[in-house]
Amino acid sequence: MTEYRFEVSAEEAGSRVDACLARRLPLLSQTKLRGLIATGAASLAGNTLSIGQRLKAHDVVGFRFDPARTPCCYPEAIPVEVLREDPCFAVVNKPAGMLVHPTKGVKRGTLTNRLLAFLNPRLTSVEVRPEGGEPTLWPRFVHRLDRETSGAILLAKDSGSAASLGRALASGQFTKSYLAIVCGHLPLERYEVREPIQRYDDAPPHWRTGEDGQEAFSIVEPLRSLGKRLTLCRLQPVTGRTNQLRIHCSHLGAPILGDVLYGGEAAARLMLHAGSLEFPHPVGEERVSVSAPVPQAFREAWPADWPVLLEP
Repeated sequence: MTEYRFEVSAEEAGSRVDACLARRLPLLSQTKLRGLIATGAASLAGNTLSIGQRLKAHDVVGFRFDPARTPCCYPEAIPVEVLREDPCFAVVNKPAGMLVHPTKGVKRGTLTNRLLAFLNPRLTSVEVRPEGGEPTLWPRFVHRLDRETSGAILLAKDSGSAASLGRALASGQFTKSYLAIVCGHLPLERYEVREPIQRYDDAPPHWRTGEDGQEAFSIVEPLRSLGKRLTLCRLQPVTGRTNQLRIHCSHLGAPILGDVLYGGEAAARLMLHAGSLEFPHPVGEERVSVSAPVPQAFREAWPADWPVLLEP
């Protein structure tokens, strides 16, 4: 158990205990921080502080907790491939097999861990931030990518940009294009798949097509075939349901290579890659277009010359 002690500055005078501690311990979640305060972790002159109690300048606050046992999203200084960045947003290339967010059982090795370190080079631990320190930048992801899917993912750097991009996504102003290698032969024509998707609790896969599900719309465009074994496709998710592209490809009788859950052949990885992303800039009227390079695993899984037209 460690006790951190700090003196309340003149600028912090009048702040609630939870708000003041949140600035000093930026990597602790608000929920965890308030829970610790409620159990008596914060004190002033030997007296326990409540969550909403107001602090005065020069108060010396103590806060006791065990960093090794307290759930927290730690920054990890591991390289991340940045495809495009400006003060409002960043688009990064997520590797296959990496979670975007920490979960109850996985606290390290996620894209969030890496981006915390990338956005905040001086942020290295949960220790109390010195007075006057820079605010912590949290990656605010605008959309999702499954763990096994690689490619371009967009994050906002501030709440205003996140709100603007979220509205643009909800109103259909985003264009997302994926690359997939699917099992079997699909004729070279455009497919519009509008099968609703719902959750089932009986047996995996828990997300499948169903009449009572949510509206789901995907466009599947086969580009090249290798006989009856494999087809290279460009996919566009018009809506954004869980596992939508995987489910819709399986519905067409062409599950994605590596997607054993939905009937695909086993492979080194799920052959689904978020290849390009287009969206309105959160400030101004510019349309931003970003491409993620084709992964080497795709080239190795496609036993033929790789199509030049798919190079970013």
